[in-house]
Amino acid sequence: MRFSYASHNEVDLTPGKIVTLATSSSVVYTELIQGVQGLNEQIKLFDESYNELSCNKAIDWCGDVGCRTIEVNQYLTKLERLISESLADEDRNQIHDSLSNLYSTVQQQLFLTDLPLEVTYDFDMKHLLKFAKIHFDEKWQTNPYDIIESVLKVHQECGIESCVVLTNVAHYLTVSEMQELKNSVAMTGQSLLLLEFCVMNQRDYYDVGTFNYIDEDFVDWY
Repeated sequence: MRFSYASHNEVDLTPGKIVTLATSSSVVYTELIQGVQGLNEQIKLFDESYNELSCNKAIDWCGDVGCRTIEVNQYLTKLERLISESLADEDRNQIHDSLSNLYSTVQQQLFLTDLPLEVTYDFDMKHLLKFAKIHFDEKWQTNPYDIIESVLKVHQECGIESCVVLTNVAHYLTVSEMQELKNSVAMTGQSLLLLEFCVMNQRDYYDVGTFNYIDEDFVDWY
């Protein structure tokens, strides 16, 4: 996938690779951050045949993982499908038996009301998974590296092809964690774009993939 920022060189976002697009210009940084969220027209995304892609579909904006939690809801549909399809027949039957017992117990209580009430039996696995309120472990949400790695694994397990986009990783990850992140990206085969506000001499920290820089004079350094 090709990442295009108006009037600047294109950047290739490659599966299994980390790409950093850094700048010391507040104007550039603002446009990049807003652009990947579809809030301006400065950012365009194209496939290998130069067909334009929808930013909302091509980008998974995770932003600053130290300032927010990642909601499972944004991946819930794909996770529900993954879980449902991976269940063995024995496990599926056990769930249905348990659910049948639950419905029967509720129906028995309704009989006691002396009102013409009855339950509707629904064994749809997707509905059941929604009822279970799947969510990420709260303890997991306190470690920025764990958040990033888990998002990459969700992409891998669910076959999500959008590029994960993060910012401010230098605020949270050590140099050794950056190396671990490089390995995790390669192992999961996902594409990861880091949007960073920094000076040029900090580039060694991002020596885990391709480093691209736009200075305060809007000059590209690749």
